[in-house]
Amino acid sequence: MQVANQIPTPPTAKDRGRDYRYETLRIIAMMLIVACHFVAHIGWNLETSGGVSQAVAYAIDQYGGQIGVCIFYIISGYFLVNKGFRVERVLRTMLQTLVYTLLFFVIAVALSSHISGTTLSLAHPTSLVKGLYQSMLPTFNGTYWFITSYVFLLLFAPLLNIAVHNIPRRGFTQILILLPLLSIMAVVSLGQLLWTNLTYAITAYLFGAYIKLHGKNIRIARHIRPWQVILLIIFSFVTIAGFYYALDLVSITKQFRQSNHHVVGTVPILPILTVSAMFMMLHNARPRKHVRRSASPTALQKLIGKLAKSVFGVYLIHENPFIKEPLWAFVSNLLPDPHPALLMIPMGVAGVILVYVILLLVASLIDTVLVHPLDRLIIPRVAQQFHNS
Repeated sequence: MQVANQIPTPPTAKDRGRDYRYETLRIIAMMLIVACHFVAHIGWNLETSGGVSQAVAYAIDQYGGQIGVCIFYIISGYFLVNKGFRVERVLRTMLQTLVYTLLFFVIAVALSSHISGTTLSLAHPTSLVKGLYQSMLPTFNGTYWFITSYVFLLLFAPLLNIAVHNIPRRGFTQILILLPLLSIMAVVSLGQLLWTNLTYAITAYLFGAYIKLHGKNIRIARHIRPWQVILLIIFSFVTIAGFYYALDLVSITKQFRQSNHHVVGTVPILPILTVSAMFMMLHNARPRKHVRRSASPTALQKLIGKLAKSVFGVYLIHENPFIKEPLWAFVSNLLPDPHPALLMIPMGVAGVILVYVILLLVASLIDTVLVHPLDRLIIPRVAQQFHNS
């Protein structure tokens, strides 16, 4: 299972009706995704170092990153389960993705002779044709796996919503038990036999939908406390790190790896359960009496809302196929191998925060200058044509 990332566009709700706890979760989720890619791509060779450090790196990559991914999947089910289908959601996701991929394709071609690591070259027309194909149809050709799964999740959402509103709760619970077990098939078959990106998206979406519909009636959900969620995170992290460490001890890690940054035995059930615990806790939290939902948002809430809208762009930049390798090569040059090794943690945290903040600023600029004007110009017209057909 690849780690990563299309980030769902925030629900189209007015500021007065927005719950900023979930907006904050979006920001944290993207930081976790950036952190997992930092660990995977930084030139410190963390995932090939062997021993405990390699196991910890894999756990950060696969568990920490998947928590970020699950937050976006589950938050979609939580907020969309009681809503009807809106083609604008799909169109906006596709338009924003198209704008980013075309923009960085043009930039990468223009600077190909000056950027090391880019896959494009004016001297190799084949690379340009392939790059143009990736840029013109990024939603459907796998340029961003998360976008593809998310768009199809949105298309399936109306059918999923009909099903969950009509199935008995006991049957719904059985589905939520069965689907995550499919993720274990990746370990048994050494490949994605039944657990695909779309299966993952649908499973997490259903968990979010279940919490929204039945969260108040789940006995354990009413008693979840932050310290229990923290213990679950620690247990899951140690479990996954221990799994990778055991593989390394018997020297079969390579047999479980489908690519340099992917180990089959991720077992997504653990991040799904972790994020579900977070959402059950938030869902059942008592609202503060002194805060009125109708009150105007504070300056901090406005900032959170603005940042949350730009996190999708952060992913589209740092996972862009033409930008990814040059970006991490540049970051690696700025952050050479830490000596002594104890500096690795503070340097890593500082590096993740720095990269994230810069990407947020760049994404906000691109959205403001290109995406939002094109959105206002194109989406209403295309959506109207869809509604009239």
